[in-house]
Amino acid sequence: MRSLRFLDLSFNMLEGSLPIPSSIVGFFSVSNNKLIGSISFLFCNASSLVILNLSHNKLTGPIPQCLVAFPYLLVLDLQMNNLVGTIPRNFSKTNSLQTLHFNGNQLQGSLPLSLANCTQLEILDVGENLIVDRFPDWLEDLQELFDGDHIEG
Repeated sequence: MRSLRFLDLSFNMLEGSLPIPSSIVGFFSVSNNKLIGSISFLFCNASSLVILNLSHNKLTGPIPQCLVAFPYLLVLDLQMNNLVGTIPRNFSKTNSLQTLHFNGNQLQGSLPLSLANCTQLEILDVGENLIVDRFPDWLEDLQELFDGDHIEG
C-alpha cells in the first residue's frame, strides 16, 4: 500500500481548520490559504517532516514545542500568521534546521539560547514580532548564518 509523503495545497482559497499531516508525510505545505485556528499538538506525531510550511494563513495560538524537536526538519515556515507566545526553547543539539521563518507574527520574549544548537541554520527570520532582547553574542557562532556565500547584494 502506498502512502502520501508529499502534500502541497499552497496558494488556494482553503478555509477552515488546519489539517493534520500523517506521521509519514515528509513535505507538508498549506501556505497562502485562509486557514484558521491553532497548530494542534497532534502535529507532534508528524515527526518525519522535512519541510513544514504553514505560512500566510490566519493561524493563532502558540508554536508547539515539538515542532523544533523534529530530527529531520530542514524548513519550518510559520511566517505571516497571528501566532503568539514565545519562540520554542527546546531546539535540540541533533536538529537539522536550515531555515526558520517566524516573521510577521506576535511572538514575544527573547531569542532562546537553544537556537545556538541550530548549527546548520542558514536563514533565521524573526522580524515583525514583539521580541525584546539584546543582540545575542552566541548567534555569531552560527557560521552558516554569517557565511559570506549566503549574502546577496
